[in-house]
Amino acid sequence: MRFMWIVFFALSTVAAPQSSQQPELQGRIIGRVVNNEGEPIPEARICSSIRAANSETRRCDSQADVDGNFDIAVPIKTSRIFAEKPEAGYWSDGKPDSGLAVRLSQSEPITHALIKIGATPAKLNITAIDTNTGKTVDMLSFVRWIAIDGARSFETSVKGPILIPADMDVVLLVGASGYRTWLYTNLGSPSEVLRLRSGEEKDITAERIPASQ
Repeated sequence: MRFMWIVFFALSTVAAPQSSQQPELQGRIIGRVVNNEGEPIPEARICSSIRAANSETRRCDSQADVDGNFDIAVPIKTSRIFAEKPEAGYWSDGKPDSGLAVRLSQSEPITHALIKIGATPAKLNITAIDTNTGKTVDMLSFVRWIAIDGARSFETSVKGPILIPADMDVVLLVGASGYRTWLYTNLGSPSEVLRLRSGEEKDITAERIPASQ
């Protein structure tokens, strides 16, 4: 009897790990990423999410091709899909209901999706000026914008045009070593934050006050 119990225990310990290692069922999503004007967004990052009762799991490990097309494998429990490309001016807002709802099942494991990533971004050309000398401050530590809704923000130290989301209220800050951080203010209406239309381009002068003053 003791021998039979030992054999049963050994078989149970061997079989248990096998039952817990069932492969996750996979589905497939085929589609394209475009902006609100219908223009394809090349090499956009594709993200998918699985929502449970009180949690959400996201993965952003896929990418569209140079024509904005994608064909990706995802867990069959995937509930939403969205895209982003911050370097081109397209940001996800990070909200649970971002993107498109999708439904996959064992009987229908493949679906198609057209992801609209947002409107063509606006563009800022920023020139920083020393208030004492009137000379241009070339070395900026950072340019940062923060959306008023708190869902999006971006910071860069790269010199050149700054892309921001269209039709969205943002706070704009500019920093440079040896100077106070500059905050954008609309002189015509100081209470207003920065808001630009899709495709709009705006030149802004940031008057930099030395930190010693």
